[in-house]
Amino acid sequence: MRVDIKLGRIFGVEIRAHLSWLIIVAIVMLSLASHFTMSQPEWSLAWRWSAAFLTSILFFSSVLAHELAHSVVAMRYGLPVKSITLFLFGGVSEIEGEAKRPADEFWIAIIGPLMSLAIAGLGGAVCLLFGFKTFIGAITSWLAGINLLLAIFNMLPGFPLDGGRVLCSIIWWKTGNSFRATRSAARVGQGFATILIMIGIWLILGPGRDFGGLWLVFLGWFLFDAAGTSKNLLEIEQALQGLTAADLMSTDFVQVAPNLPLSHFAYVDLLCLGKRSFLVNNGDQLLGIITAQELQSVGKEEWSQKIVADVMKPFDSLNNVSPEASAKSVLDRIVRDQIGYLPVINDGRVVGIIYTESLVQLIAIRREFGRRKEPQRQKERKGFGGNKELLGSR
Repeated sequence: MRVDIKLGRIFGVEIRAHLSWLIIVAIVMLSLASHFTMSQPEWSLAWRWSAAFLTSILFFSSVLAHELAHSVVAMRYGLPVKSITLFLFGGVSEIEGEAKRPADEFWIAIIGPLMSLAIAGLGGAVCLLFGFKTFIGAITSWLAGINLLLAIFNMLPGFPLDGGRVLCSIIWWKTGNSFRATRSAARVGQGFATILIMIGIWLILGPGRDFGGLWLVFLGWFLFDAAGTSKNLLEIEQALQGLTAADLMSTDFVQVAPNLPLSHFAYVDLLCLGKRSFLVNNGDQLLGIITAQELQSVGKEEWSQKIVADVMKPFDSLNNVSPEASAKSVLDRIVRDQIGYLPVINDGRVVGIIYTESLVQLIAIRREFGRRKEPQRQKERKGFGGNKELLGSR
């Protein structure tokens, strides 16, 4: 179950806030109130809290602008963006699909830090115009500094930070292999995260006993976990490389009548035949599918009173794929919709069924033993080869 708050839509992209975001909102406001108390001692209490509140809104707006920049450029290159979620450590854009060229990956990644730099520059210019001691100048001065730090931090070469993705695009361009590039960038990201954790521990346990190091430990742990997840997803993608839904599906199913009592279906068809899925047909017309999953939705005491048609999943409501669909898209669909099986339909008829547990077992086996030759997902190198074409790709 999601624990996100829907905030609205911008450019067709759904904006969400994770519940952990509320924690950082409170921390930022308290920190800003303390900041303005020290930097602007002549201000009244109401003036300081007003500045803290307004600065918090502008700060999170700048974080959102950073993520929107990623999303807009991704959509420019034909990649759908489902949503942007603000959370404890910033924000993340849920971009579906993959960049087709290293140049696309480069611009999608680097545009976020460039947006933060632009906001920092704008904030600095406004501060100089109004003066640091003014209400507007004090706010924009802080925004300029924090966005500059965000740009610098995000450009550190550790996956999944923007700098890590830029590094990934460069390695991809040099090697022509996006798998190798992502793996290398993820390893760098885990190394960078380990350094952050060690620095945080040293700050906490060192002579200064600075418990602010906890933030570095949490941030390092988060980055290490995210980089590890990226590596796992890469290995899964490699395991499924070249496979389609037709390779994953099972054709091991039989047909049952829609008026068959559930008790007969359970004790005769399901248990005795040992099949996992049954097509519900009325003559030549396919009505739906029934599995043990649908049967379990009804209590045993009702099996003698209900028929297959009462609990089957209607054909029109089936979440399905074509036989040519890539294995990765199949996995994405199963994970996104949290389903136990996925029918494969061709020309209006079911030609197979992909079971989640079978797909998971296949991934585990292929990850463990692998293929001796690493998938060579070659991309055109010309899209990143030369300043003229690189600039033109934007």
